[in-house]
Amino acid sequence: MRTFLLLLLFPLLVQAQDFQVPAIHNHVVDEALLIDSHVENEINTALAQVKRDTGVEMAVLTVQSLEGLTVEQASMHVVEKWRLGTVKGDKGLLLLVSKNDRKLRFEVGYGLEGNLTDAEAGRIINNAMVPLLKQGDSNKAILTGVVQAVQQAIPDVDVATYFNNGQKIVHYSTKKEKRKNKFLSTLFTLLMWVIIYFVLGRRGFLGFFLGSSLGRGYSGGSFGSSGSSFGGGGGFGGGGASGGW
Repeated sequence: MRTFLLLLLFPLLVQAQDFQVPAIHNHVVDEALLIDSHVENEINTALAQVKRDTGVEMAVLTVQSLEGLTVEQASMHVVEKWRLGTVKGDKGLLLLVSKNDRKLRFEVGYGLEGNLTDAEAGRIINNAMVPLLKQGDSNKAILTGVVQAVQQAIPDVDVATYFNNGQKIVHYSTKKEKRKNKFLSTLFTLLMWVIIYFVLGRRGFLGFFLGSSLGRGYSGGSFGSSGSSFGGGGGFGGGGASGGW
C-alpha cells in the first residue's frame, strides 16, 4: 500500500522539485522579465513604504513556467519559502504570474482574508488584470493588480498616494460595501465556530481550537541582500484567487 501511494505521489514530488523558488531580494522578483525597470522600481518603493506604515508585506513573483504544477501549488511553495508577513499579524500577500502558463494568483495571508476576500481577489484578477494581460500590457496589469489588492487589504489607508498616478488605478469600494463585506465575513466565521462547537462538543472544540492556534503559520525567515529583510513567518491557508488569460 505504501509503495502504491509513493508511485502516485512521485510525479507530484518531481514537479515540485522542478519548480525552483528564487530567493527574495526585493518586493518584486521579475524572473520572467514582464515588468519594465521603472515600473518595478515604483512597485518596490511603494510596497516598502506600505510595509513600513501598515505592516502589510506584499511581494510579486513572475516566472517563466510553473513546471507542471498548478498555480495554487506553486504559490504555496513560494509563500512557504518566503514566509511573507509576521507570525503575529499574518499580513502577507503574494502575486504570482507565470508567463508561459498564462496563469496568475493572489495568495492571501490569514490576517488579510477578512478584507481581501477570495471573491474580491478574483474580481481584481478577472476585471482589472486579465483584460490588460490579453492586450499584452503586463506592466499595467501587474501594477494595477498590486494597487487594487493592497487597497482592498487595507481599506482605511489611501494606498494610491504611494504610487505614481495611483488615483487612476484604484477602484474604491463604497464604505457601505466595505462594511457589508466585513460584516458578512465576520458572521460566516462565527457561524463556522458555532457549528464546530456543536459537532465536536465542548472538550473537542477546545482541543480543536488550541491545536489550530498552535499549528498555524510558519516560523520566521529572513532573505535578501544589502541588509534587506523579508518574511517573518506569516501564515497562509490557501486563501486567494487564481485566473488565466
